[in-house]
Amino acid sequence: MPEERSKSTRALPDVQEAAKWAGNVASTAVEYITPRTDQSEEFKTQVAALFHEFDIDRSGALDKQELQGALKKLGLPFSMDYVDVLMSQFDKNGDGQVDSHEFSAYIAGQEDKIFSAFQELDADHTGEVDDHELLMALKKLGHNIKPDDADRMIKLLDKDGNGQIDLDEFRRFVVLLPQNQLSGGGIITNWIDSADWATGIEYRLSMTPPQQWRDRLIAGGVAGAVSRTTVAPLERLRTMMMADPANISLPGTIRKMWADGGVRGLFKGNLATVTKVIPQCAIQMSVYDYVKDKLQAKHPDDKLNNVERLTAGVAAGAASTISTYPMENLRTHVSLGRKGGYLKILNDIYCSRGLVSGVYGGFGPCMVNTVTTTGLGFLSYEIGCDLYRKYGMEKPRAPTPGERGFIAGGGAIAVMAATMPLEVVTRRMQVQGSPGHPVKYKSMADCFAVMAREEGLGSFWRGTVSSWMKVVPSIAIVRFMYEVMNSFQGSSGIRGYRTSPPNKASQQATAS
Repeated sequence: MPEERSKSTRALPDVQEAAKWAGNVASTAVEYITPRTDQSEEFKTQVAALFHEFDIDRSGALDKQELQGALKKLGLPFSMDYVDVLMSQFDKNGDGQVDSHEFSAYIAGQEDKIFSAFQELDADHTGEVDDHELLMALKKLGHNIKPDDADRMIKLLDKDGNGQIDLDEFRRFVVLLPQNQLSGGGIITNWIDSADWATGIEYRLSMTPPQQWRDRLIAGGVAGAVSRTTVAPLERLRTMMMADPANISLPGTIRKMWADGGVRGLFKGNLATVTKVIPQCAIQMSVYDYVKDKLQAKHPDDKLNNVERLTAGVAAGAASTISTYPMENLRTHVSLGRKGGYLKILNDIYCSRGLVSGVYGGFGPCMVNTVTTTGLGFLSYEIGCDLYRKYGMEKPRAPTPGERGFIAGGGAIAVMAATMPLEVVTRRMQVQGSPGHPVKYKSMADCFAVMAREEGLGSFWRGTVSSWMKVVPSIAIVRFMYEVMNSFQGSSGIRGYRTSPPNKASQQATAS
């Protein structure tokens, strides 16, 4: 009994320590769930210290060079494009500098997002994040992360060198991100990217944001729907001129469209077009960016050659065609005036000509046409962007969404002129066998031969003007909308702002 009492007595200090620890944790938790902006004096002190750290010349205002210095320390992009984005967030009076009031006001406005993102990482609510907590949070978000990766991320932000990240150190990084990156997932992805870049490790596809596929699909779908609805009358005009040899005159074809229902006649077939275009553009744009990411993972300087760019474009065209071809065929038949519901039309095509010759009639030339035009279209766009960065402005910079749309539209002019014969043959193969269009061509090669013999070489470029009128603005709008949507969603992260490769020797970032 005395021995048991002795054990109990010896255990008492441990119980007291546990109680004390529990009290501290409870106290920390109460403080932790209170947003830091409520602790006004402490928050102001922390923000003032951060401003003082960035204000190298002690002028009381941050200029672009000082922001660049802060960005380099944290492995963030320091191109002028990126600095300009930050200046637009901070500099509300437009004087080209960020004073302490502007700096504090911006951080106060974003503090809830910063605090919420930090909370998601700090699993034990101690107010500090270690590499184990970070590793668990990253895996929960779907990132393929190793302990060494988490350790490098901690070291990037660990200003005091204690092996953990507190809210102040976390805030120091997050305030230098664009606003569209301030979701928890966006912060994490850019933290991984910055830790990689700062330590000279090339960008890895495994670090692509898990939500990026979804965001890119949404952006591509919305861009396609807006674009095709805008140019729907021109789409029907060119389809009628290419698919029906009787439609030779541009004014005459327009009158025929108007006679077929007035304004509604101009947009006939647009629902089928949009139904096809939403998944088509979504798949096309996202697959292109995905394949580019795959290929870029092999290049430390992130520069793809033209063959690789063409490969990505061909892959995008093939994926979108395979996925949406029946709707493409349906759209052609509806544009030519075929009556009935969409499912009925598809069923009639299937019953009269079968799956291969009917529903997938013209698939071969369409595949050749699409992979050719898509591959060349993306290639011409990338080359145009390269030339614009180099020669388009007094100071080299990345094109804006509007400028990207203009570049894409310009490239489409040359690509369309070169590939019109494939487009015309595709339309002829699609509609033969339908009412008013007897089966005339045995194959894609036969179609080329018969058209050349009976209608002349000029028939292969029939509808070129109407195609330019439709395709150029359509491609421009798709690219513009896609870039705007991606920018709004922040789906591309900060990677697009990087203008130099990772370099372990000269760009090793330090948190101090």
